[in-house]
Amino acid sequence: MTLGSRLTALPAVMMTPVAALMLATLVVLAPGLALACEDLTNRTQTAYKAGDLATLKDTFAAAEANADCSAETLQWMGKAIVSTVLRSVHEDVSQGGSLQAHETALREARPYGQDWRLEAWLGDIAFERGDFTEAATAFQDALNTLNDEELTPTAPDTAVIEEVYNKAEMARLAAADYVSAPTTRSGEPGGLAAPSYRGFQPAARLVPVEFQFGSTLVTPKGLRALRDLRDALRASGTQSITLVGHTDPVGGMAANDRLSLARAESVAASLRNEGYTGQIYVVGRGERDPLQWVAPLTQHQYHQALRRVEVRQ
Repeated sequence: MTLGSRLTALPAVMMTPVAALMLATLVVLAPGLALACEDLTNRTQTAYKAGDLATLKDTFAAAEANADCSAETLQWMGKAIVSTVLRSVHEDVSQGGSLQAHETALREARPYGQDWRLEAWLGDIAFERGDFTEAATAFQDALNTLNDEELTPTAPDTAVIEEVYNKAEMARLAAADYVSAPTTRSGEPGGLAAPSYRGFQPAARLVPVEFQFGSTLVTPKGLRALRDLRDALRASGTQSITLVGHTDPVGGMAANDRLSLARAESVAASLRNEGYTGQIYVVGRGERDPLQWVAPLTQHQYHQALRRVEVRQ
């Protein structure tokens, strides 16, 4: 799917919550601000309403240098900057502009505050140009942020969460190297390793335990994925999983069925050797469940992504 066609649907899926959330967040002055910061906070409110990003950044810098401005004040000002950038991007793309044209502005907004929409859009930009490692990182950061009730008090629609999750999985499968899942602020498994996402529960997880062609030997990327899977299962206390093996479409169906089952059994044996004591069921699906891919992949990259094992609970 092209960037243009994805953006056609973006306001209804990824962008619809933007304006309401960011406007509701910042129109009321935070209570308890130090008197010495009153002029700066008033300037922030005025600049935010005017969409004056340059003044917002100047005011933030002045507040950083003012010992009377608290960390809470700086956080509030940072949110104003991030929200202003998101609003500008939303307005332009809604009128037919290119999301890619805003990459620099989105990147420059990162130091001012965390927002799942910012990371999701940077993930979209990286995904479209084929930088799957960066896309997987950004999408997982988006999942972490939207799953944090303090950072995202109002959760996006379940369909939006599912879209971000699916893109994160696809990007991680396509990445040349394994992209580990980040931890949450409390140190729990996050990103694609989180157990659930504000009402969205994945039915299956596309863990990129990849294999060499025609073999049950995992790739170096697959080894790192396998270790992460082991650690996530231990952290979550999961007592039962189903491993589903897959192949690319090269070769006969009967041979691929046997190979996919052998791959699932190989992963099961590795997990048991690493100390996983839960029940493991194995299934081989051969080439029957090809991925619905939207990334700009070569045939070699696509076939490598198809040689995988999924985890179902």
